[in-house]
Amino acid sequence: STDSIKLATGSAAKEIIVWEAASGAPLVTGLNGYHTSSVRCLAWSSAGRLASGGVDGSLVLWTQEGTKVGTKVSNAHAGGVNTISWLSADAVVSAGGDCAIKTWQA
Repeated sequence: STDSIKLATGSAAKEIIVWEAASGAPLVTGLNGYHTSSVRCLAWSSAGRLASGGVDGSLVLWTQEGTKVGTKVSNAHAGGVNTISWLSADAVVSAGGDCAIKTWQA
């Protein structure tokens, strides 16, 4: 996270785990089933929201608590989401295997 308190990881098992950075203890688990293949990229907003992108082409914007899906875009990019970044507290930019750059409202 931008405050260095939390760390998020994504895996080929389609799962996202949020960890406490200092201790390495898991804070949020069970975030699986939202991506249908590997989680490729993650990004924290300055407000503490998490965004995830997958090989399946989906983009997921999580709630402030990071425990529920706020918004899911199933076909954000053909060929998968390669990178994501927050532009502001309510806007995300993504780039994908389709050679496109897109902006999304959170």
